[in-house]
Amino acid sequence: MPEIRDGEQSIIFSEIGGTIIRWKYRDNDIFYPRQMVRREGELKFRGGMHVCFPNFGTVDPKFGLPQHGVLRDRKAEEVTENGVRFKGTDLLGPSYDEECEVRIAIEPARTGFAYVLSARLIKPAARDVFINPGFHPYFRTPTGNAQAGAWKGRTYRFYQRKHGPQSANVGQGADVVVPGIGTIQLMLGGAWNTARSKKVYYWRDSRRYLCVEPVFGNSRLYGDPGCLRLTDRWFKMACAFTLPLG
Repeated sequence: MPEIRDGEQSIIFSEIGGTIIRWKYRDNDIFYPRQMVRREGELKFRGGMHVCFPNFGTVDPKFGLPQHGVLRDRKAEEVTENGVRFKGTDLLGPSYDEECEVRIAIEPARTGFAYVLSARLIKPAARDVFINPGFHPYFRTPTGNAQAGAWKGRTYRFYQRKHGPQSANVGQGADVVVPGIGTIQLMLGGAWNTARSKKVYYWRDSRRYLCVEPVFGNSRLYGDPGCLRLTDRWFKMACAFTLPLG
């Protein structure tokens, strides 16, 4: 799998969904490394970070979309040294036949990286094409405990094996405080800067990790009048993950 090495960090990503498989800083795993685990008698992927596109969470069955969308299981048409590119009529689910292009770029910084998704329709559509995307990172919690909170919002403490999903309003970012690792800052950019509604979802089913997931509003509003639309102009969303270690 492609690996980005920059200074003291390493980021491994996959051609499937542009998923971050592993993020290490100073030889310390910041994301819980992606792997198969057994949950409720089934083997499921946990860890890393995947994109939820075109939808976050579960949507009305009439759209025929799986939980968290189709992109996370989709193989890219092109892999670059710092990302992936997708193109096709299958990226928006069975309710649409419009051709879509999605690009993912991973941009390293001194103590972290930015993850940027850009998407557009190849041609203008004669109808509304809905999207409600988000990011789904798993932060490693080596002691089982963590704190997280949106900036200027309430801080939550996590110590039990199961939590959520629980949502909270978010402004421009959030902090995740992990004993044994430090504070990871999430800074939202792109479409999040002007979004009318944006939230973070807190969720875990193991004391080994905590998910703090930025999304555009309520995950169940896909297809509603207030939902975002995809057009032939580039839609861009980004999240910078930073460890202020000095």
